[in-house]
Amino acid sequence: VVGLFVQTAGVAVNYASYFRDVGAYPYKRSFYDPRFMEDVHFNPAYSPVVGHWKLLARIARGEEGWEPISLEGSRVEGRVPVDDDRADAFRRGLDLWFIHFYRAGLPASAYVWAPIVLAVGIIVSGRWVLRAMREEAS
Repeated sequence: VVGLFVQTAGVAVNYASYFRDVGAYPYKRSFYDPRFMEDVHFNPAYSPVVGHWKLLARIARGEEGWEPISLEGSRVEGRVPVDDDRADAFRRGLDLWFIHFYRAGLPASAYVWAPIVLAVGIIVSGRWVLRAMREEAS
């Protein structure tokens, strides 16, 4: 239960948004510096577990993260085929891949099915595991 609590917010929001919120990004130290991101890694006051839930609460209150993002006219030289302003907008809000479809203005048929397929997969897998456990116990 605790693991589910910790992972829910960690998976639902972009970790880079939290790093920006606490001032850990852009990085102030080299990756090889032993004190690289020291606060986020070792200071409980900057715990990503708490920070991700705070960010998720701001998203739920509608304070950020739901503005549509246009992909038209985007440059494609970089790893992410959008300019820096639009790339920053992608880091805000829920970071579930199918939600980006909504934010990019794709039709609902492109993203509504994703959570349904995932839920069915979880149910089928769970039933399979339970059946295997019962067979092993008997």
